[in-house]
Amino acid sequence: MTRTRLGGLVLLLLSSGIFIVWGSLLDRDSPERSLVSGMRDFKILYGAMSCLLQHDAPYTQSGMERYYRSEGWEIPNDPVKYQGATVYVYFPTASIFVAPFAMLPWGPAHLLWMSLIAASLTIAAFLMWNVAADYSRGVSLFLICMLLANCEVLFERGNSAGIVISLCVVCILCFFREWFVAVGVL
Repeated sequence: MTRTRLGGLVLLLLSSGIFIVWGSLLDRDSPERSLVSGMRDFKILYGAMSCLLQHDAPYTQSGMERYYRSEGWEIPNDPVKYQGATVYVYFPTASIFVAPFAMLPWGPAHLLWMSLIAASLTIAAFLMWNVAADYSRGVSLFLICMLLANCEVLFERGNSAGIVISLCVVCILCFFREWFVAVGVL
């Protein structure tokens, strides 16, 4: 590994560390059992899958509200925020991926989800930089570091887009470089 590549890797990991620390601090400042604060996207996914695992209907507001009340979550009084917290908008296929997290208590599930977002974004950024460095090393490093340093919102909200987009990047790069094409298809 050349000195330039090593320096680029250090900057990439530093940018990743910035979004992880900043997102963790934003998440830590929010009340844990509130549906309108930190990790709210994951809270809705987690709540819906937990509701489904308890044989209730996650696609009905009453089913979601029953689950939240039974677990002691704070349900917002504002009608707009109430609807945002009790209407489950994800496709049923999301349950395949989120159900293992819903089988865990909130604390470990929350930490695993944050770890998965952080790891997937960092790996995808490294792979993008690895491919783009062949064409324009400095510009690609700058753009990827800026992207990573500004992903704290994905991390703080627990947004599944961080994982989905990262997996799409890995898939495209598997095809682009003809690495592990079977993994890219999977």
